Amino acid sequence: MSVLLSVQNLHKTFLQRQGLKQVSFDALRGISFSVEAGQALALVGESGCGKSTTARLITGMMPASSGSISIQGTPLVNLKKRRQRMIYRRAVQMVFQDPFGSLNPTRTVRHHLERPLRLHRSELSKVQRLHRINALLERVELTETDILSKYPHQLSGGQRQRVNLARALAVEPSILIADEPTSMLDVSIRLDVLKLFRQLKEQQQLGLLYITHDIATAQYVADETAVMYSGQIVEFGSTEQLINHPQHPYTRLLLSSVPDPTRSYQALLEQEEDFRHQADRIRQFSRRPGKEYRKHADNHFVLLQE
Repeated sequence: MSVLLSVQNLHKTFLQRQGLKQVSFDALRGISFSVEAGQALALVGESGCGKSTTARLITGMMPASSGSISIQGTPLVNLKKRRQRMIYRRAVQMVFQDPFGSLNPTRTVRHHLERPLRLHRSELSKVQRLHRINALLERVELTETDILSKYPHQLSGGQRQRVNLARALAVEPSILIADEPTSMLDVSIRLDVLKLFRQLKEQQQLGLLYITHDIATAQYVADETAVMYSGQIVEFGSTEQLINHPQHPYTRLLLSSVPDPTRSYQALLEQEEDFRHQADRIRQFSRRPGKEYRKHADNHFVLLQE
């Protein structure tokens, strides 16, 4: 399979003001990964670990401090002309976390789906655009007859996220970035949305970068998983191998946080204090700079830290 997205030794440093001083904060510390056609990679970690910063760098919303990002072999930094940037934006699309905030409340569903076609597929006629919109709605399983005339507030959370997904797919991207796409949805409809992502990845040979704090959903969607903490990838590889045989203490910590319906509430209360102290120790260790990756098994690597 061909490599669609390649990220190499990516760094991002922010400057923060503390009183009269400016101090630097390393949001990303040399992360590397790749995504192939028809493959889903999950970036997993808690809030503040650098997942969303990675997505913003890949989409060109902000520049990297150092390192490289390439789409189908073309480095992002080489895109100087407007036409080149438009081609890149068509190739890389993003589905955001908040299904309501990412839609204009004063515009209909039809407007949200027609606008990317006007920008990136200007050769299409009005009839062709409508045919394309109807095909997109069918693809994301929005089949209500009057859906195009509805406004975001008239839709459920799951419907709004499907509109966001249809909008991203309108320009036929090769890379789709999904940033916590189910975290604001009801539990009852999360599985349907995840199933839709998996189907699209397989049927259209999309490269999917799935960003989440929930390692359990990564298992359902992703072929490979990279666990992030404090701007570093601490463990990565085959999702099945990583979840069944975690090597880094932070990966084990994430897995131990997944709710277990077989454990009683009283047992959780008794364990809570020990778990909190253990979690603090693991996080302190996981902040240490990494030296290199050790191969644990085929397609399974863990960061060695000082």
